[in-house]
Amino acid sequence: MNTVKTLTGICIAVLFALSPILVFATGGGISFDTQTMVITKVVGEEVELTLTARDKNSNIIRGWNTVGTDITLTVKGSTAENDNNPKTVTKIFDIDHNLLTSTGPDTWILPRDVFVDGVTKIYFTSTKADTMITIEAVPGAPSGKNVSEPMTFIAGAVQNFFVEVIPHLAPKTVYVLRKYEIRVTPRDQYDNVNADEEVMTKFSARYPGEYTDRGLGSANIFAGNHFIKGTVTFFLISTMVRTDQEIIAYKSSDPAVRGTTGQYIIAEHAPYAFSLLDPPDKDTVFIDYAAQQFDLTWEKKSPPDPFTNISVGGQILSDDVRYEVVFSTPFGSPFLNLASNASSSEAKLTLSGSQLMDLITKATGLSSSAEAEVLWHANATDGLFTTRSNEQWTLVIVKRGITNVPGSGAPLSFALEQNYPNPFNPVTTIRFSVSHSTRATLKVYNLLGKEIAVLLDGVINAGTHTVKFNATNLKSGLYIYKLTAGNKSAVRTMTLLK
Repeated sequence: MNTVKTLTGICIAVLFALSPILVFATGGGISFDTQTMVITKVVGEEVELTLTARDKNSNIIRGWNTVGTDITLTVKGSTAENDNNPKTVTKIFDIDHNLLTSTGPDTWILPRDVFVDGVTKIYFTSTKADTMITIEAVPGAPSGKNVSEPMTFIAGAVQNFFVEVIPHLAPKTVYVLRKYEIRVTPRDQYDNVNADEEVMTKFSARYPGEYTDRGLGSANIFAGNHFIKGTVTFFLISTMVRTDQEIIAYKSSDPAVRGTTGQYIIAEHAPYAFSLLDPPDKDTVFIDYAAQQFDLTWEKKSPPDPFTNISVGGQILSDDVRYEVVFSTPFGSPFLNLASNASSSEAKLTLSGSQLMDLITKATGLSSSAEAEVLWHANATDGLFTTRSNEQWTLVIVKRGITNVPGSGAPLSFALEQNYPNPFNPVTTIRFSVSHSTRATLKVYNLLGKEIAVLLDGVINAGTHTVKFNATNLKSGLYIYKLTAGNKSAVRTMTLLK
């Protein structure tokens, strides 16, 4: 009987000795000690957290260092390990301030042997300003609380400025004498934005004095001090073309606290190059009546100028490109500038017969002249830069049988002129004359003799007439056009070249 009692006592003693193992076998894990308030630190400061191994009844598993497992710590809510800034990191240290091994961007391993009597500490640091960061421990205690209290890290004292040029054109290019913006942001040593500290700031430039505050909304940031709190935007206008301008912002009381835009380009923005269209080079125009109209046309690029639909401070800005035609003598001496149609906005200048006669007089210096050869080109300007057309073409102007009523000037004979331009794509003009009022037809045929279009069929007055022919729906090739007036007819060919 005494032997049985003795054996029973021994078994009970063994069970008590093995209690940590038995407890763990029935489930156990880690819990965080509850903090009394929200944890708020400046970036770079340590947060001390206490971890305790507990069983399902919340009892401490004092032998965790021998019967437990390593703990996986996962940081949640932090972007420090996921951003592109090498200055911002998160780290976890053990109770002896040894850096824990990281197994991923947000996970670390806490060895079980750092627990003493079931308790240990870790130290967490973050150099990224973040809010509501937590750490989860796995395995967690059955009773819960395996997630730490939320931690907030706020930016430190201002140690540098982020100075950014908002370009008109990438990379880092703005246009001369046009408004642009720079943004200045105070930051701590880890480049976190400090939106709470107001900093008295000064500015300097690599090439000073090349700015104006006379433009709409622009500021002279290089005079005096500026108080900056958080991100502040300034609007500038540069007056010189540069490939290596630079602006520096620095703390008035400590110039070592600074930031720079780095070098950026200040570029020209002349209207884009363009070509003349019609009438073609060396063409001849005939004036038959004073109200007759002639068009000079050229390309209108889309957009016409580099400074188009540029976003500056929430506004969309564009240059207003205007056009003019310059007439010169055959020797290249300009004698007349005329604004284009629609207050200089159209890529077209319409001239009357009277204006063309005036060109003859100005070009020759003789009011009695009936013919003149002039040079013409177009200019496009944005008010600052001017682009000349790629070509300067010759135009021959001839006046004949001038009257004031269209079609009433009586030419000497029936005539069908060569279309212009020729070759053409897709529109050309056909000019013809009749000596008296008559019924007339003007038709277009292909080379097989098939009628393609009827351009005129009716009674016309004596004089010179013009008809437009649009061949948009036709294929490239040679076409025939035939004029019939009374008992007379004439045929010419024209070339469509697409």
